[in-house]
Amino acid sequence: MTSSCKIDTTWFPFDDQQCILKFGSWVYNGFKMNLKMQSDEMDLGTYVTNPKWAVVSAEGKRNEVIYECCPEPYLDIAFTIKLRRRTISYWTQNIIPSVAITLVSILTLLIPTPTPRFLVIFLLFILLSFTIPKDLPTPSLLSSLLGWCYFIMFSVLIHSIIVTAIANALFLKSSFINKMFRAIASRLSCGGFDEKMTEEEVRYKFAKSFDIFAMSCIFVAFIIVVGFNILSAPFLIVQ
Repeated sequence: MTSSCKIDTTWFPFDDQQCILKFGSWVYNGFKMNLKMQSDEMDLGTYVTNPKWAVVSAEGKRNEVIYECCPEPYLDIAFTIKLRRRTISYWTQNIIPSVAITLVSILTLLIPTPTPRFLVIFLLFILLSFTIPKDLPTPSLLSSLLGWCYFIMFSVLIHSIIVTAIANALFLKSSFINKMFRAIASRLSCGGFDEKMTEEEVRYKFAKSFDIFAMSCIFVAFIIVVGFNILSAPFLIVQ
């Protein structure tokens, strides 16, 4: 016998699903076929453990319905089966790798620009794509979490592009911009205004300070988003 039921994927993969199995007769009424229950729960003695789902409960109820057309009662027994998804595989294959890859992408802001950092970010994007499960439903909690991981990595990429463009030697050719960046770089490095700083020193100090500031902001935002998504789940680990 095969049955199906509707699934709510809002909290996937930390979701509970409820399926109702109804057994009865459309032909024989309660006077000809009397259905009785031996207990209030389904007998799971021969149940074969499923690798993806755990049975939380399987309660049964005997119903008696009398239709307007007929005086005879019609009986049925409905079993409400509550299933809980096993989450260990999603933790090890999707959630932990995606969070770790995103944290590494944030730490790439410590790498001097431009070439090595962009190469690492590109490789991390490829690795992150492998953490997306094939059966990922939308909307779901996991799709939201992975979406934020991609957003954070794109933020790191865009920041790196901006810093690389600003710290470029051609950008400092203007005397006004040159003087402004000298002032910003000297103050960010807790020093006074120094007119003798070379353009290379100005670019290095500004890029380093900007990277540290951006890394701190992005890291805090990422921790808040990941914490909110995970802690909002109804449960976390089901073996």
